[in-house]
Amino acid sequence: MKATAPKSPDMADAANIVLNTIRRPVIMVDPQGFITFANADAEDFFRSSATMLARNTLPKL
Repeated sequence: MKATAPKSPDMADAANIVLNTIRRPVIMVDPQGFITFANADAEDFFRSSATMLARNTLPKL
């Protein structure tokens, strides 16, 4: 019987895992200024979910 290696996460999944383990607020902003990512600490800091933060631009926060 041949053993198979566990499926590794793709780069986006790996990046999300790393960014969510950072114990500081982390946000990513697109060229138009909209928030495209917020980790759990950023959600706590801004007291808003990542989904709600994504509706805003950085200057509106």
